[in-house]
Amino acid sequence: MLKILALYGALFVGTANAATCKSTFESIGCSFPGVAEGVDAHLDAGGVQSLPLFFDRIVGEYRGSLLFLDPGTDYDVTLVVDGVDIETASAKTWADADFACGSTVEVPTGLQTVVLKIDGVHGAPAAYVCYVPAPGGDTLDGSNVLNNILFKDSTFIKISGFKLINAQKDAIVLTGSSPVNDLVIEDNEITNWGRINAVSGFAEADDAIWTGNGHGTNYGRLVIQRNRIYDPRGGSNSWAEIRLDTCDATDTRCHPRGANAVFFKQSSGNNVIRYNDITAVEGRYFTDGISGASEDTELGFPGADSDIYGNFIDGIWDNAIEPEGGGRNVRVWGNLMDNAGIAAIATAPVRLGPLYLVQNIVLRTRRSVAQGYGVNTNAFKTDSSQSGAVGGRQYVLHNTIHGGVKHGVAGNGKCLVGLYFRNNIVPASDKAFDSNNNCVGLSNDLDFDVYTGTTSGDNVSVGPNSVVGTATYIDVAISSHLDPASLGYGSAEVLANLGLADVGAEQTGAPPMVFGIAAAAPQEPPHSHPPQPHTHPHTHPMPPFVCGLTRDGVELTNWRCN
Repeated sequence: MLKILALYGALFVGTANAATCKSTFESIGCSFPGVAEGVDAHLDAGGVQSLPLFFDRIVGEYRGSLLFLDPGTDYDVTLVVDGVDIETASAKTWADADFACGSTVEVPTGLQTVVLKIDGVHGAPAAYVCYVPAPGGDTLDGSNVLNNILFKDSTFIKISGFKLINAQKDAIVLTGSSPVNDLVIEDNEITNWGRINAVSGFAEADDAIWTGNGHGTNYGRLVIQRNRIYDPRGGSNSWAEIRLDTCDATDTRCHPRGANAVFFKQSSGNNVIRYNDITAVEGRYFTDGISGASEDTELGFPGADSDIYGNFIDGIWDNAIEPEGGGRNVRVWGNLMDNAGIAAIATAPVRLGPLYLVQNIVLRTRRSVAQGYGVNTNAFKTDSSQSGAVGGRQYVLHNTIHGGVKHGVAGNGKCLVGLYFRNNIVPASDKAFDSNNNCVGLSNDLDFDVYTGTTSGDNVSVGPNSVVGTATYIDVAISSHLDPASLGYGSAEVLANLGLADVGAEQTGAPPMVFGIAAAAPQEPPHSHPPQPHTHPHTHPMPPFVCGLTRDGVELTNWRCN
């Protein structure tokens, strides 16, 4: 058995194809190159068993994550293939103590005459350089400067406790050719930033938190937590509003353009975005809530080995959360979204995977005020890559959709691919699963859902345990707990690493889920989902998603088996 050593959450062995595991507060994502493919492969960490790993035949490695772990805890993570322990890795999840201040800089506040530039400043692990407001006030007023705060070529920095207002462009900027990594942006308030386009009257693409292009080597290990980000200076256009600076007057629709709350470009990954309140009043909506670039590359948002969870997002015209691109061990869970745009979560495409969408709740979606809620919108948008490559596996598990959508999962004219869709509540008015008719061999596995609507596409077949119908709730004004008489109550496929009995996000006997800044209190850090035991029943073991599986005599071919 091979023992692997840990260093800052990454694990290495002295071989050409090193096994790696990277930790966050509540997750560990691993890849094990060069291991022979088996029928059943998973991770095990002291009785916590992962969902089945994805075997990538192109590069010859297993990938997958352990979810909902305890922060600040040592784990021995074992790769198990067909019942045999192959390798064991030592990993430790992050804790807030890892980001302790080694020194503190008190920043004078008030009307800024210059940007607060943090340039060439370096702290160290557990000895961050911490910037806080000087006594007497917390507001940095950027009316006379482009940005409130600019990080350049700096590492191990924390900023907290500021109210950032009126920046002429982006409020917080990360830039530089030298590393800009290991930054914490927490407990801040950001509002009224950005430019208004003189031609259209809509907002320019200026963001509350923005990075330059990291090219996969920069802007990593960023923690953005417990911030209130709200009401940019101007609003994005909706899909029905034609802005003449980007679209033609004869167009019938115009892609939204405006502010995002968080935007990373080709980050090196290992980021955490959690417990933020991201909201906007009508007329000042965001384009996306949490998003980035480049969407059709393996370096897409948010970067590998990253988590997005516990956020409250309200007031979007495109996508509330947009983890598009690589999707390599990316986890998105426990988020609440309202006024969530044309698609609440967009994962078009996932080129590598696996990507996890777990226990998210969507209240309402709309693409414009005129069209209203649930008209021509999707709960999830995902498809094969624009450049011709398709995608890795996506786990879409225990999500609850309210308010209706036209399509549950939409491929936008392309193929749905690599979906493992389980225990979701999807009330679609048209198609629950919308793929294409030229997708043979690009497989999906869909079962144990409560849904309305039809299916389309030659690679979509709903399993026998899904139920067509509408879920009902005890009191939807308080939570999404199912009524005991509802479809889906107690009928979920019980999955490894989750152990949840009800279809949908909220579980019988657990307290209501909490989102945004409130989810971070009172414990530090809390689970934004109902806490689950570390030993889980397996009444319906999830079959491994590998080549050669059949259902009713039809082969469920993984796209990477071709």
